[in-house]
Amino acid sequence: MKNLIFFSFFFLFFSQSFLFAQFKNAPSEKITDEIGLIRLTDSITLHTSFSILNLYKADANGLIINTSEGIVLIDATWNYKQMKRLYKKAENHFGKPITHAILTHAHEDRIGGLGYLHRKKVQTFALKKTSELASTKMPIPFSHTFEKDTVLMVGNTRLEIYFFGAGHSPDNIVVWLPQERVLFGGCLIKSATADYLGNIADADLPAWRNVVDQLSEKFYMARLVISGHGQYGSYTLIKHTQNMLKKALGR
Repeated sequence: MKNLIFFSFFFLFFSQSFLFAQFKNAPSEKITDEIGLIRLTDSITLHTSFSILNLYKADANGLIINTSEGIVLIDATWNYKQMKRLYKKAENHFGKPITHAILTHAHEDRIGGLGYLHRKKVQTFALKKTSELASTKMPIPFSHTFEKDTVLMVGNTRLEIYFFGAGHSPDNIVVWLPQERVLFGGCLIKSATADYLGNIADADLPAWRNVVDQLSEKFYMARLVISGHGQYGSYTLIKHTQNMLKKALGR
């Protein structure tokens, strides 16, 4: 039995490594100095926007998902101007508008472009807690809020939205695309090259570790994991984040 378990994990690790290798040379495109795109699959594109924070150029990742009934956006850039450019680029490239947007928590790098989405009447989705926190920064309502895990169907595309508890922020959610086995972990997950936890002003480190442990158990079959910042990767990003939190907590 022990040998069977070992070889199962051995096979899973190398199959994930092989699958991730297919993404490493994904086509990329620069829209402006502040926005870039990387096509990950036929239907999923990574969008990365940049902002200057304390003289440092900070990046933030999100997704553009092409469905049969419109574009789904995950996270909305740092600001209104970036979101306007990203919206137009997505619309021109896919020949359809952004119809839905999921905002994964209430920090600037996730909701900065919310105003433009509201102007374009995009259906916006967020945890109720995110709506409450965002309202203290910008008086822009979300179209839909929820308090527990939920499923969003857009055309034939299924998006599973999970809230496992506080971590990087009190309201951080993740989005799972089961048909592609892609996990958008957002700022709960650190990139492979990250050597510190980043902005922890609103973090709950013990709770964060518990959340990442749950992600590790639930999404072990992920072939691609998207972190909130830095390079996307495989399931190993979850394990890397676990190790960083263990180190930060001293256990």
